[in-house]
Amino acid sequence: MERLRVALSEVLYHELRGAGAKIGVSALCPEAVATRIDHCERNRPAGLPAREGTSPPDVELVNAAIRAAVAGGIPTRVIADRVLRAVRENRCYVLSDDPAWRRRAETRLEDVRLARNPTLAPPV
Repeated sequence: MERLRVALSEVLYHELRGAGAKIGVSALCPEAVATRIDHCERNRPAGLPAREGTSPPDVELVNAAIRAAVAGGIPTRVIADRVLRAVRENRCYVLSDDPAWRRRAETRLEDVRLARNPTLAPPV
């Protein structure tokens, strides 16, 4: 879904520029952010109650990783400032300033460029 969102933003960016529009588009590609996404059950419709204790161990492992990433994530105000700066500068890509995140992104791009299998790297 991430690649689709970025690709759609790129297409829209070029279409808007080509049309001389006075608006732009920016694609946010953040590192882990301190949100409440790890508590997403709060948004579950009442008619679809969660089944306690029915998650397979691998789902629990993923949920634990999400909780850990969110707990160590950057504050939402940092993301908001980054987005506002990108919009004011008319930048399409809103990327992390973190050097470790940048290295991971460069490795991923290099994997794609060289048509090699993905390099295993821990999330940032």
